[in-house]
Amino acid sequence: MVLRSYPAAVNTAESINTLVRAHIPLARKIAWQIHGRVRDLLDIDDMIQIGMTALIEAAQRYQDTGEATFGSYASIRVRGALVDHVRNNLTLTRTAVT
Repeated sequence: MVLRSYPAAVNTAESINTLVRAHIPLARKIAWQIHGRVRDLLDIDDMIQIGMTALIEAAQRYQDTGEATFGSYASIRVRGALVDHVRNNLTLTRTAVT
């Protein structure tokens, strides 16, 4: 029987910084997409800031196991953070936001 353990965090500050800088346009794009659905109700600057925070957290937690690229992982995390923010701050139905 082979025992597997969780890989140690190998993300250095330099690698996190590189990932974040390379994927800033992705976070901004997703923020604009979500903002398009709730245009008059939330400020785009707030949405971008939440997207950037989620991008940084994703870069800190990302572990390259060969299953997914950082871009696909980050897009899920950023979109999730933005949708959570919208759902917590608006009274729209769930289907109107997602």
